[in-house]
Amino acid sequence: LHYSPNMFASFLVACLLCSFSGGKVPAKKLADYGPFDPHDIPKLDFEHGDIPQLGLGTYKAKGNDVYEAVKFALRLGYRHIDTALAYDNHKEIARAIKDVGINRRSLFITSKIPWTMHGKEKTEIAIDLMLRELDVYHIDLCLVHFPGVSGVKDPALAANLRRETWKVLEEAKEDGKCVFIGVSNYMI
Repeated sequence: LHYSPNMFASFLVACLLCSFSGGKVPAKKLADYGPFDPHDIPKLDFEHGDIPQLGLGTYKAKGNDVYEAVKFALRLGYRHIDTALAYDNHKEIARAIKDVGINRRSLFITSKIPWTMHGKEKTEIAIDLMLRELDVYHIDLCLVHFPGVSGVKDPALAANLRRETWKVLEEAKEDGKCVFIGVSNYMI
């Protein structure tokens, strides 16, 4: 993979500024370091689209902090945003995307089904909630966030709920609500 020096420097600056400032990055810092070209970000090429290998993770980022961090990252050149229903920050991410004015087609959004929403009905609700809160017509990558099922002690019942969740993800992909589907935090 080839990372241009400008892209790599911008990435490091963005990480440091966001880490040390709680997402409250002064607007002038963007001009100081300059955005990188989103086309410089390496991508994984697939039949249904490309996945940018560099993205902004939003775990534990809430409220105005995540809003400012996403705006800063998008202005810097990021085009992949990683979030999850459990992070409770979809609405702020949607507002940041809208306020920056980035074309949805140029973005790649990853979100995740929480372990509290496994099973057919709950997974359907989770996907619709993600779409509504992010104000998008599809999720680029929808993942099962964690292999466990909250509150379920019976392994057979948990396995059945995970199978139902996966079937709903397959249907959501067929319906165009998700482009890619997968799992997260599963041990091999």
